Amino acid sequence: MGISESFSNLFKTKQERDKELRRRQRRAFTKAEDAVDTVNSAINELTKDKLKSWDDAKKAASIGQKAAAMLSLQKFRAIEVQIYQLEKRKWVFQNYLTRLKMLDVNNVFAEAMEAINQVVTVDVDAIADAMDNIDEKLLDGAELDRMWEKNFEKNINGMSVKETDIIPDVDSLFNSLQGEVALDIGGAKDVTTKTKASINDVQAKMDAILNESSEK
Repeated sequence: MGISESFSNLFKTKQERDKELRRRQRRAFTKAEDAVDTVNSAINELTKDKLKSWDDAKKAASIGQKAAAMLSLQKFRAIEVQIYQLEKRKWVFQNYLTRLKMLDVNNVFAEAMEAINQVVTVDVDAIADAMDNIDEKLLDGAELDRMWEKNFEKNINGMSVKETDIIPDVDSLFNSLQGEVALDIGGAKDVTTKTKASINDVQAKMDAILNESSEK
């Protein structure tokens, strides 16, 4: 809030100030929900790329091009990791947002606004400085990853969740890929239908872990 705005509030009635506060609060929550929508859109786009990489790997494996299949699986898994990181950050953010909305229901406007500002505020100067130095930006990104990981672990009641609990390694993916190819061409009767679930579902596994955490 600027000096001129603070000065102008001196001449407003309490009703006018409360109305302005509610308006600002609505904008803040709307901005937060828009941020979640932005992340969901990013996840949807990544999912499309992920499925294309899987199809590319499957086609390569079906004609015996293992190297090409493994390369596509590397891309597939890299995208899975990105989706996994976004899902974790979104969940932490939504967890904070839900708590803030509860404060809003209890009419603790000042505390709610302060808390949501701490979650969504971006230090423009820090970002501008980071853009001048790519190495510094990468270090900042690593620090942010650790921060999100720490908050994620704290919010799931201390459960230990490894990346490999969610996303299989490339060798496991390739084994599943071979099973699916075999089923499609009918060339391996001993392959179980279990391999049909070869494409890892990050969202489903995340939901299972978070539900387990909530029950504790």
